[in-house]
Amino acid sequence: HVPYYVRTDTIETLAQRLASMGENLQSPIETVLPRNTHVSHFWPLPLPHIDNASQGNDKEENVPLVEQESNRLRDAVSEIVESLGRNCTTYVGIAGSSRRQGRTNVTAAYVDQLLDSKIVVVSQRDEWQD
Repeated sequence: HVPYYVRTDTIETLAQRLASMGENLQSPIETVLPRNTHVSHFWPLPLPHIDNASQGNDKEENVPLVEQESNRLRDAVSEIVESLGRNCTTYVGIAGSSRRQGRTNVTAAYVDQLLDSKIVVVSQRDEWQD
């Protein structure tokens, strides 16, 4: 398990995105940004099992954005957050890149969704505990 911590590229991207909105890292973002999303969870809804042979699809067409194993907790959390959408605005999915690229490179799409969110729900792999 590799520890992830506050990274310089995250702060730099955050500073750039805030600057594009006329704000900076010292701005009281809770009062100056609209934050239209009530709850965000950066994990997609679980995909139904796809039998490539019976569907006649090339396997690469159905490659999921994320690893499907060891993520029952994340899948359940995404389903719960999605269900909240009846009463509030939710975001469930990948913002930016997924897999290794998403863990090692910060994108403007990810930071923008963070900045637009009032609550960010975090979950981890089934076997991981921190």
